[in-house]
Amino acid sequence: MYLTLDEMVLRVCPRLEKLVPSLKSEINGKGECGCYTGLIRGVHMKGMALELDNDVWLLLTDQLHTMIHGLRVGSIISVRNVHFVDPKFSWTKVVILGACVKTSIIVESFSPLET
Repeated sequence: MYLTLDEMVLRVCPRLEKLVPSLKSEINGKGECGCYTGLIRGVHMKGMALELDNDVWLLLTDQLHTMIHGLRVGSIISVRNVHFVDPKFSWTKVVILGACVKTSIIVESFSPLET
């Protein structure tokens, strides 16, 4: 992906088009395991909570994961063997991804942003 400032043109690499955020429709949010691919929109609580795609939150339980430099705003990540939880808040629709000891985090594309 690149951005030119003269005419503000945004170009997305064709390889990244297949990495758009994906959430299986059969996920009920009752703790079942699955995979998720998304863009990191925010990093909170010293890296223990990652905001993905504005309505999905990845909660990390192991502080060793927070030392990964690729987990920053703008990175595209895939999370495997993660638990899907739908807290059913009345004020917002959000999905929480709970990491466990079997969870793997793969950085599909590093952030082009300098942080």
